[in-house]
Amino acid sequence: MTPGLDAPPTGRLRPLPRPVAPVGNELRSSFVRRVALANRLNAEEFRAYVAADDRKRAAIPLDRLAILSGQPEPRLRRALDDSSDPADPDGMVRAACTLCMAARNIAIPVTVRLAATAVVCPRHQRWLGAGHCNGQPPLHRHPEILAANRSHRALVRRLGPTRTRYALSDAEIVCQDWQRHNRHQTQCQELLRRFHPHQTCIPAGAPTIEAARYPQVVALAQILWSPTLRELPFTPATVSRFVEAVRRTVAPTFTWTTTSHYGRCDPLVELFLTEQRCRRAGESTRSPVFATPQRPFESWPDASLSSPSPSPSAA
Repeated sequence: MTPGLDAPPTGRLRPLPRPVAPVGNELRSSFVRRVALANRLNAEEFRAYVAADDRKRAAIPLDRLAILSGQPEPRLRRALDDSSDPADPDGMVRAACTLCMAARNIAIPVTVRLAATAVVCPRHQRWLGAGHCNGQPPLHRHPEILAANRSHRALVRRLGPTRTRYALSDAEIVCQDWQRHNRHQTQCQELLRRFHPHQTCIPAGAPTIEAARYPQVVALAQILWSPTLRELPFTPATVSRFVEAVRRTVAPTFTWTTTSHYGRCDPLVELFLTEQRCRRAGESTRSPVFATPQRPFESWPDASLSSPSPSPSAA
């Protein structure tokens, strides 16, 4: 115990007046906060009391938490997420659907770790986002987003969560760049107009921006993971077939040009140009979506996946 912290030993603890039940896959820190707020206690002080340690990163003993919350320790062990890595690659930390929580008489925000595909609450058709969001906009008037989530889940079943995550990561980088520079935004703009029918200025952090981009991201990921389609740009005679595929499902106005504009090309073209440069130099691929039998997935260094690679300015 940290000197000066008034926290009794575990044997002397007693349950708080208001017991709180855990939610499946809830983060331990989220549950501690809910127990504190339900009993009108300061969340930070209560966390230090449970941990018997006032350091912010101190571990929270499950036995002490079970006593104070009025819950059996085995139940907490089954329900609470015990991952020590908050950036678990195949799971995302996000706020649980508030309507699902309201059905369980929970009014306090709940933070859970869910599969990467759980960006939508299918029961209430609400957008949960790829992380913590400023709100959970309804999707009843946006069937494109619900359909994109079904395609996302199909990709995971076909490729597994890791490969799908890599394809979506590359697609997200490209689509974010398009959105920043207002390129290929016809569908995204239409979705935003439906989200905000009487609003001309949308805050930069609005969750609807991420939701409106999601169908385009999933559609591009479907092209990037395809062993046939992703190889087309490397052969001049088949580039037009790749362009047709992108125009048909992702961006109707997409064109393939290696001419740089202010020192950079279209981000999708840059992705392939960078890979082409790596292949010519005999280097390991910088993007996991370019897996081939000759270049096994398992041999790629993790360092090459941490951030987008530098983009060439010309072919």
